[in-house]
Amino acid sequence: MAITLLLNNAEAVKKKVHNLAEIIDDLGTRLEYLHKLSVEDLIDFFQEVALFWLKEKSNSGGIYLKNIEEFLEKENLKRSLGVALRGNIRVLDEFADLGDPKLLFHAQPRGLSVQWLAGNVPMLGLFSII
Repeated sequence: MAITLLLNNAEAVKKKVHNLAEIIDDLGTRLEYLHKLSVEDLIDFFQEVALFWLKEKSNSGGIYLKNIEEFLEKENLKRSLGVALRGNIRVLDEFADLGDPKLLFHAQPRGLSVQWLAGNVPMLGLFSII
């Protein structure tokens, strides 16, 4: 079975791949790296990306660029994560006490996921990945 690889190492490639195990191993390595980053590191990264896009790509970003910038704003990401994680975004980095010494909480990734993109909502993929 051949799979079409569209992106690799942040480069657009369009090539057929016959060994899915290699792709999964590569993604696993990248997942380990991402898991070592703190939630603050990731929030700062996304804010810097948004600022770069606004500064460098404002003429080519179309109508969605301002929406992306607002969505990736540091305070917006922290607020959204706070809602999703019951006010404690640190559970992405460490175990949190739930008030009982027998109970600790830590949000951890559970594996690979697939992202389907909708053709009629161009920014849906970006918003759902973050």
